[in-house]
Amino acid sequence: MLVDMREEQVLAVIVAVCVCVSAEQFSAEHRLMKRLFENYNPMVRPRWDTSKPVDVRLTYYVAGISGVSEKQQTITLFGWLKLEWVDEFLRWQQDHYDNQTLLVVPSYKLWTPDVIFDNGVGQRFFDSQHYLARLYSDGSVRWEPGGPMMLSCRFDLTAYPFDLQRCIIKLVTWANTGGRVNTYTGGLDFTFYEENGEWRIVQTEAKNFTFINDGESYCEVHLFIHMKRKPLFHVLYIVCPIVLLSILNCLVFCLPSESGEKVTLSLNVLLAFSVFLLMIIDIMPSTADRIPNIGVYITTFMVMSSISVITTVFVINMHQKRGDKPVPACLQRVCQLVLCKRTPPSDDADDADGASGPHGIDWKDVARGTDRLAFILFVVFISSFASVIVVKGYQII
Repeated sequence: MLVDMREEQVLAVIVAVCVCVSAEQFSAEHRLMKRLFENYNPMVRPRWDTSKPVDVRLTYYVAGISGVSEKQQTITLFGWLKLEWVDEFLRWQQDHYDNQTLLVVPSYKLWTPDVIFDNGVGQRFFDSQHYLARLYSDGSVRWEPGGPMMLSCRFDLTAYPFDLQRCIIKLVTWANTGGRVNTYTGGLDFTFYEENGEWRIVQTEAKNFTFINDGESYCEVHLFIHMKRKPLFHVLYIVCPIVLLSILNCLVFCLPSESGEKVTLSLNVLLAFSVFLLMIIDIMPSTADRIPNIGVYITTFMVMSSISVITTVFVINMHQKRGDKPVPACLQRVCQLVLCKRTPPSDDADDADGASGPHGIDWKDVARGTDRLAFILFVVFISSFASVIVVKGYQII
């Protein structure tokens, strides 16, 4: 009986010790939270010397590019902003609280800097109420609100689709001046970045700025993202069809007038260029300061297609012309040069109906000569434009 009582007492002592240890561990964090925030005011800047500013380090973690709209001049980034500062009111001795070095607290309990995205579209700050902050024993605070953010970005589409763009993330304190909150850059971090299918990040920059507003100085952080478009998709589905249509423009003059399809082919090529121009217009902003080179090329090719239609009409008209009106001598000499046709003997210089002149050129020969001359001019023109496209694309790549 006595042995059983002793065993029960020992067991009770063990349980009591375990409970006391657990309670002590819990109460250490509980007591620390109570002491730190009992008289804490989150509206007051965490500096004992109020004449000095609170230094806030800003680092933006880019997780991905959610969307790019050249027409709306916006870019949507997904990531989070890490803000680091020291709260002098929230320090404690670790050994007094069972070596507690870290507390995780709701952000609304702390003083937080009023940093916003100055070039944000629609939304200028994250919904930060749902993000917890990490508080360390030396008073340092790390807060990382995040989510998607749409920013305005000025696109220069002159070299589209071989363009290189620079977008800026502007971070600024909304109400606190530089004398109260001093922000400085921690740069851009791409540790968790997922590669985008259309754009490739080639370079980043980070700069600190100070600007004056109403006689007061404000701190601003600019983070620059240089990104290059991956042109393969646009080359395959826009540039290559345009080049092929340009070749078809030349082949119009190789089609015999007897086929009766020369005008039809010319009009179809003109219509195709119009469709591609509408596609480019749908991408470009309506108030573009610079016109994309590819838009200039398509418009030029449309003009050439229109000239092709007009030329084809004249060629068919000349091909169908009868021999009641002789070919002028100067036109015969030009056609003879273009067609590389020798002057026939004097006995065979004229036809029975007088359709041919002294050089043996009739109106069908004039039509063929016009086709050949137009073909040569179009080939030279299109080759020149293709060379410009290749050179400009190579310079940017």
